[in-house]
Amino acid sequence: MAKKWKILIFAGIAVVVGAVLMGSLRSRDRNAPRVTTAKVETVDLVAKVTANGKIQARKKVDMSALVMGQIVNLAVQEGDKVRKGQLLGTLESPEVDQQVAAAKSDALIKKRKNTRLLEAPAPSRDELDFRPLTGGFLVQDAPHFVAGRNEWRVVTKVAPTTEQWLDAELAWRLCGHVKSNCVVLVKDLQAVGIGAGQQSRVGAAEIAAKKAEGRARGGASATDGFYPFADGVEAAADAAVAVVVQPGGSVRDEENIARADELGLAMVLTGERQFLH
Repeated sequence: MAKKWKILIFAGIAVVVGAVLMGSLRSRDRNAPRVTTAKVETVDLVAKVTANGKIQARKKVDMSALVMGQIVNLAVQEGDKVRKGQLLGTLESPEVDQQVAAAKSDALIKKRKNTRLLEAPAPSRDELDFRPLTGGFLVQDAPHFVAGRNEWRVVTKVAPTTEQWLDAELAWRLCGHVKSNCVVLVKDLQAVGIGAGQQSRVGAAEIAAKKAEGRARGGASATDGFYPFADGVEAAADAAVAVVVQPGGSVRDEENIARADELGLAMVLTGERQFLH
């Protein structure tokens, strides 16, 4: 009986101790700080700053030319950074031009004592051309170029390259100042062969090719009138040019174009003739 009472006493003590511990733990949980968690994300931080004032150059320089003139080209803009010795612009000064011309004249006269220099206005294009006839004059419009490159037509499968266009334009311009019938060969913006005043274009082309001595290879050939036959195109090809420029307008234009395609040439038609007799 005594043993049974002991067990009951120990059981009661254990219940009391457990209750005390549970109360203590619950009290701690109520007093403990609460922690809240959140998902971490990366975002851009945008800050806008507003300021008042004005920007001024650290150093100001007053620039002025030593001579009077007109600025014809300005190489820099306001706010650009510049370096010492950099070209800022081009000044056109008649006074300086006259001084340079006078200095060149003096130097030439000192070198060649028998030289005489004549002063004349700058040349301009004449509106009319006068040809003397028995008992009078033939008055006609002065020679000039009507069509520009934007009006020219490439009629072959092959078109000129950028460099060949430049040679073609120069060759055509020169044709207008060479006695007809003529052929002009140009390579790298240089006239390397000119055949002038011939009765046939083939003959003019042969003379031009002979004078070029192979230097027209890859360049341009121009003639002042249309090719009546394909032999003129073949003569141009014999000079090893890459482009043939002609006015066009022949009844055999299609044959000439086909022959140029066969030879691998680019053919350009200007639509106007340039005769000088």
